[in-house]
Amino acid sequence: MLQVEQNMTSLIREVLVAYEDSISATGALIDSTYGILEDSNKELEKFNNQVRETLARKASLRKKDFDNFVAEIELRRRQRHQEIKAKLTEYVHLHGQAASQLRGLVDDPQSRKIVVLRVVLDEIKTQDDTAQKNLARLLEDFQNEQDEIIAEVHRLLNDSVTIKTKDFKAAIGKFAMKEVVTVP
Repeated sequence: MLQVEQNMTSLIREVLVAYEDSISATGALIDSTYGILEDSNKELEKFNNQVRETLARKASLRKKDFDNFVAEIELRRRQRHQEIKAKLTEYVHLHGQAASQLRGLVDDPQSRKIVVLRVVLDEIKTQDDTAQKNLARLLEDFQNEQDEIIAEVHRLLNDSVTIKTKDFKAAIGKFAMKEVVTVP
């Protein structure tokens, strides 16, 4: 019986080490994603400059007006990036806490009972499912917002030879109103 318990403890520790390695890999992946996001921000800035120049040439829209109109959308985008970053960090932290809790249970001779481990694992799974759903919803909402903005800008640029200032203001206003509605 003692041999079975030792084998079980050894197996649990191996699984726990694999879980901790997975948490570390997820953290590294998130850090890499932050780098990619920063690169995409630079590309977006280039795109904004091109749109600003095009609108200044095609429409009677001053660059200063464009910058003022876009400032709200840019602020919202940066806020969303921070929200996503915080949720991802929270997600990794949640798993780190779970691994610590499991390690404490495995290392404590009093709590090696399968029932206790099962209850803790169920709690961790429930927390993980909730965190995953929240994170997925946040990322999906952000992607949808970005897609809508890009589609509207393309529509403005492709619809006509000249872009009317009122059309541009209406498009920007639509996103500003949507942001007011979607902010929790």
